[in-house]
Amino acid sequence: MATFPLPQGEDDMVSSHRCLDSQESPKVVELNLSPAPSSAYLSLKDLRKHELIYRFEREWSVEVALQPDTLWRRLPRLVVFDMDSTLITQEVIDLLAATITDPPDLAARVADITHRAMLGELEFDAAFRERVQLLKGLPASIFEDLRAVLDVTKGVPSLIRALKRLGVKTAVLSGGFLPLTSWLAGQLGIDHAHANEVVIDETTGRLTGEVKGLIVGQQRKRDLLVEIAGKEGIDLSQVVAVGDGANDLLMMEAAGLGVAWNAKPRVQMEADVRLNGDSLLELLYMFGFTADEIEQLVA
Repeated sequence: MATFPLPQGEDDMVSSHRCLDSQESPKVVELNLSPAPSSAYLSLKDLRKHELIYRFEREWSVEVALQPDTLWRRLPRLVVFDMDSTLITQEVIDLLAATITDPPDLAARVADITHRAMLGELEFDAAFRERVQLLKGLPASIFEDLRAVLDVTKGVPSLIRALKRLGVKTAVLSGGFLPLTSWLAGQLGIDHAHANEVVIDETTGRLTGEVKGLIVGQQRKRDLLVEIAGKEGIDLSQVVAVGDGANDLLMMEAAGLGVAWNAKPRVQMEADVRLNGDSLLELLYMFGFTADEIEQLVA
C-alpha cells in the first residue's frame, strides 16, 4: 500500500485479500480496498494508467485488474465477445486470403491491412471493404470449408457453458463474416451473433467483392451491444465486452466492463481490464469466482 497512488493523509484505507486459485501457490489474488480511492483525486480509469501500476506489473510480472466491487461486477447478465483473435485465435479474412495463390502476395497484403486496422492505424470500414474486394471470385463454399480449420481459443467452450449455467446471455459481434460467425455461435451455444454479409453472385456462386448492408465496425458493434442489451432488458452496467482490436473499443466503452484479451497496445491501454493469458476461462476470475467454483460451473 505504501506505493499505491493515494492522496497524502489518506491513511485510513483498509485492505483484505483472498487467493482465488491456490492458497499454497497463488497466481490469482483478489485484493479489496475500502473505502475506494476518491474519484475527485484520481478516477479509476486514470488510476489504471498510473505509472506506479505499470511499474508494479513490470517488476512482478503480474497483471493488475482494477474494478469497483459492485453487485454487477459479480453478477453480469450479458457478455459480448469479438470473434477473430478472441473467440478464435485467427483472423478469418486472412484465412480466406491465404486460399488465393494468384497474385502470390495477396495473402500478405490482406494480413498487413488487417494488422494495421486492428492497431487503429486504418479506418476499419474502409479497410474491410478494401480487403473484401481483394477476395472477389472466391467460391461461397469457402466458408464451409474453413469450419474445419477454425482454432477456438482455449477455455472458450467451458466459459460459454459456465455463463449459460449462471443464466448469463452471450453474444458475438464480429467484424468478419456472418456464415462462419453464425456457425461458430451455434456450435458454442452463443445466444446472439452478428457479422458482415458479403454479396454472392447467384449465377457463379462466387463472392462479388462487395458487402451487403452496414459493416460491423466499431460504431456498429457498439450499437448492436446496446440493442441486444435493450432487447434482453439488461442495463449496460450489467454488460461485459471482450475484444482485442481497436474496432472493439467503442463496445468495450459502452459496457459496464471492457476486457482486452491479448489485445493490441492501444486496446491494452484503453480497456478497463487487461487479460493476457492462454485461456479465456480466466475471465471468470474477474467476477470473483474461485478456481473451485469455476470447476463446478464447467463440470
